[in-house]
Amino acid sequence: MIKVSIIIPYYMKNRFQGRMSKGHSPIGRSYLSDCLMSVCDQNRGDLEVILIEDGASEDISEVIEEFRARLNIRTLRIAHAGTAAARNAGLDAAQGEYVYFLDADDYLKEGTIGRLLDAENAAMPDLIYGSKERTWFKRLSYLEECRMRERTPEPDDFTEPSAYLVRRSASVLNILIRREFLQKNGIRFDESLVLYSDMPFTAALLANAKHTACDYDAVYVKRIHNDEVQYPSLDQAVRKDRTEQYVRAYRSAKEAAAGDEVLCRALDSGLGSYVLKAYTGRLHDRGKVVFGADEFALLREAMGAADMAAFRELPRMRRNVLKAVREGNNRKAQRIGNIVVSLKKRRELVKDSKLFFRIIDRYLFQKLPIKENLVFFESFFGNSYSDSPKYIYRYLQEHSGAEYQYVWVMKNKKNRIPGNPVVVKPFSLSYFYYLARAKYWVINIRLPKWIEKKKGHVFLQTWHGTPLKKLVFDMEDVHLASSKSSYKMIFYQETRNWDYLISANPFSTDAFESAFLYDREKILEIGYPRNDCLKAPDRDEHALAIKQKLGLPLDKKLILYAPTWRDDEYFEAGRYKFDLKLNLAQMRERLGGEYAVLLRTHYLIAQNLRLDGLEGFAYNVSEYDDISELYLVSDLCITDYSSVFFDYANLRRPILFYVYDLEKYRDVLRGFYIDIEKEVPGPLLYTTDEVIEAIEKLEDVNESYKERYDRFYERFCSLDDGHAAERAVKAVFGK
Repeated sequence: MIKVSIIIPYYMKNRFQGRMSKGHSPIGRSYLSDCLMSVCDQNRGDLEVILIEDGASEDISEVIEEFRARLNIRTLRIAHAGTAAARNAGLDAAQGEYVYFLDADDYLKEGTIGRLLDAENAAMPDLIYGSKERTWFKRLSYLEECRMRERTPEPDDFTEPSAYLVRRSASVLNILIRREFLQKNGIRFDESLVLYSDMPFTAALLANAKHTACDYDAVYVKRIHNDEVQYPSLDQAVRKDRTEQYVRAYRSAKEAAAGDEVLCRALDSGLGSYVLKAYTGRLHDRGKVVFGADEFALLREAMGAADMAAFRELPRMRRNVLKAVREGNNRKAQRIGNIVVSLKKRRELVKDSKLFFRIIDRYLFQKLPIKENLVFFESFFGNSYSDSPKYIYRYLQEHSGAEYQYVWVMKNKKNRIPGNPVVVKPFSLSYFYYLARAKYWVINIRLPKWIEKKKGHVFLQTWHGTPLKKLVFDMEDVHLASSKSSYKMIFYQETRNWDYLISANPFSTDAFESAFLYDREKILEIGYPRNDCLKAPDRDEHALAIKQKLGLPLDKKLILYAPTWRDDEYFEAGRYKFDLKLNLAQMRERLGGEYAVLLRTHYLIAQNLRLDGLEGFAYNVSEYDDISELYLVSDLCITDYSSVFFDYANLRRPILFYVYDLEKYRDVLRGFYIDIEKEVPGPLLYTTDEVIEAIEKLEDVNESYKERYDRFYERFCSLDDGHAAERAVKAVFGK
């Protein structure tokens, strides 16, 4: 007997399909795989899965075949007609006592269906509902997150279906619905609604249900799309008819809910939120028409039928916006909305001088002419004079001299830079001035989304390494402290401003094209300027000078330990943490007579190292500007997933990989572009003991990995010949 029919509409299509490199990950299909795997986790034999394929979607036949042996799965294919039509097709095909709707980009927590069925009682409830959680992450990442936190308590109104279900956006998800109840009341999805079809359907459920049951621990996981560029959800898609669709759904829901005061008030509250989101959204909306005449007429009519008591708890100014819409005064609604936003921004201005400088930049500096001979350099957010921008600057100085004027961004203006360029602090008033005036931008990180690039600027993005870890659009999950909702969209908009992007090798070119959705024709595949010093004829003399400058021992071999940071290890946005897993005291005990260790952590976590008691053996060189110079002084490199090993391999010196959390980093956090277990030029080590033993037997390790090292060098380092900065300058500056 089939107890539950799980109806899963599938429509997923990559907007850039056919334009990406071979390495581009099929993220759309991975959504469905997670979804079906979670159904397998329900461990029930009385389920059927009805998968409704949209004819316009990418091919998912391999995913379906993967699960046929584990699930009672049927597939239907319909012409592209929207979610409502797909769900109705599923209802027509369903054979279960209950039906359950599951979106293909979401998944269930283990045991969810069983918990809902356990809530069934002799009254045969029409609806049995559970709770929802929202996440940015794929299933494995979410389960890892669940193990590290406690669930929030059950909300007070959970057992009141009207209040709870409407509070969660009138969603039909995570409700077992008795199929006979649907048929008896003729409840179907309105197929004319592409958007918001849940609203009238759920209103009809609640208005007609006689008996309900619930279980808060039956959890549906709503996955928010973090890629609104390639795979936007319906909520993220840009549609001209969104307002018209919303108003129609609202009217239909109000009609279905007639007589249910709680439900009607909740629907009115949702209407108010929809209107206010447009009128009091962002500062740059000011002065623009929020709604067209036809849209505004629809909203005015809808607001006219709403109960103003639903907005009683809103601040007065926001209530006045809604009153103005109700009165049909669009201009007044915009004016009050602008005041609400302006007051908010004014409060922010008092706290943040950077915002004030941005306003000056927009209305003054952006109107100034561009200076043709001014070059603007920035490396790692002004933390250092380093990386490829440093070597491009040095080449320009040596070969073009006074032909150009130079500006460097530095947090510490006391750091002396050869050639005496203008030095500005990040996001100071002078920073905005020179960025607006400089024709050339040479930068190795992405700029904030609010930086304005105008016609005439030439942006050379040098980037900062050959990627091992997947980047941006090749990342399924975003575990950063910054906003996950907009990360990929902001990055996409940023990369449209790059005129050139430097790549160190053909592998990086493929990865950058895919990860940044960047035009291959604009990629300069020339090697990394920052590696020029590794091939310089005087590199040994230079290395000795650096050792003396840093006070490093001249009678010991130097180990450079350069781990990367973990995306999910942070206190808050801008404050990252890192626990040093390598036991330095143990290393000193066994290796201290012959070796010393240089610790170079990622710039985001450099200030968190503590080396008390390790004086004379361990040196924190994280604050040293140029890691390329640290390569020169070291005899051996230990890293994990940092891109440093691609550059260090230019020296053909030994590399060890300390990867104590490999499974989590590869499978949960990021994922890799290469098979780290088969392709990296050194052994993978999981404990401090293994690291020490590898160093003690270094000659044997070198011999074991010689052939792999040679292949690696040819693939990733062959373009680094000491002249990359020269090629970059000739390509961009014509010099």
